[in-house]
Amino acid sequence: MLPTTEQILTSFILCQRLTSLYRSIFLVSLDERTEDIYVLAGEKTEILIDKHGNGNLYDIYQLSPNEPY
Repeated sequence: MLPTTEQILTSFILCQRLTSLYRSIFLVSLDERTEDIYVLAGEKTEILIDKHGNGNLYDIYQLSPNEPY
């Protein structure tokens, strides 16, 4: 399974923003079950990007999203 065009564009933009803030990106993975892209960055930042390219930023210590992208 391959990511959608929207997911590719969103993940590139978000990864570029994270690295410009000097956040390390430890993992980028496509979950074949949910079709979401998962990004683990820094010590406690998670991003989920759905198949429509909508991203949500999560703090590992919180269960709700901080802000949508």
